[in-house]
Amino acid sequence: MTRTSLEALERELGVDAVTVEARLNGDDVALSEPLVAAVEQYEAVVGTRDPYLWHWLSAIFPLFRLSCVPTASHDRVLEQKVLLTMFITLLDDVAERDGDRATFEEARKVPFPAEQVDTDRDDVDGELVEFAQWLWDRLEEGLRAAPRYEEFVHVLRFDLRQALNAIDYSLLVNECLDVATLGGCEQYDVHNMVVFSYVDIDLLHSPDFDRRDNGELREAVWDAQMMARIGNWVTTWERELGEGDYSSGIVVYALRNGIVDIDELRGDEPTVEELADRIRNHGVEEYFLTEWETRYGGLKAGRLDAHSVDLDAFVEGMRRVMAYHLASRGKK
Repeated sequence: MTRTSLEALERELGVDAVTVEARLNGDDVALSEPLVAAVEQYEAVVGTRDPYLWHWLSAIFPLFRLSCVPTASHDRVLEQKVLLTMFITLLDDVAERDGDRATFEEARKVPFPAEQVDTDRDDVDGELVEFAQWLWDRLEEGLRAAPRYEEFVHVLRFDLRQALNAIDYSLLVNECLDVATLGGCEQYDVHNMVVFSYVDIDLLHSPDFDRRDNGELREAVWDAQMMARIGNWVTTWERELGEGDYSSGIVVYALRNGIVDIDELRGDEPTVEELADRIRNHGVEEYFLTEWETRYGGLKAGRLDAHSVDLDAFVEGMRRVMAYHLASRGKK
């Protein structure tokens, strides 16, 4: 199989970084007042993410929003998805950047009413956990007002647990690099993209969605979530490598195929840039870009069909998300 090059995929997708930047700086992706307040709070408490990320998310979420979401709910759905991503990003940073297992284990309890959060537990950063609770409370308030909250909230909570397990898996990999496998990335880490949960939020707000279409929809989301993860891996692995986060599928592939080894990743030599050059020169990105094209082609083949939601539009949205990933490489 001929591997897809980064340049070839960029041409195919029509990536235009200038156009992406213009849209991100335009009024159509201006953050709502509640989101501005949440970003300001995030910066005050955490302060580790460029605000570019939140504008980028506000630009891409409408691209793959389900067609069954009524126009009147678009702004609410967007706001809830950004708040959810802030919550996940906070926990992701606590786990992958800080390696703070104690704080992560408390914060991951926040969305689940039956679990008791203990901010006074030894080694727990209580301020971060309280901020996680603050974010979730604002998200939950909006979700409860959705017309199908009671019908779909148990699905949302299940899918959210998978996203939190993905963060836990990344934390485990960074603690014990010898457990890292490509299969683990594909089975666990891919849920870090939270696409299932984003779809759940759409369904909470979709009175006309027919639950008989749910199986077909979720089949599509499996591939779409992997496509999103590949876009994220290909455009963030270099930054993460420099931060000492080795859980990216790019780095794990290189590790499992003898391109790098654990001692090199953990040591001072070779340098991060030398390791990154080696990974680039071995075509690791191309391996994943080819996988992206395979999954995209499978979805475009029309093997899935639904009546109350436009799956073709959803797939096309994921193609455009990949274009945004490539155009914003190194900025998020």
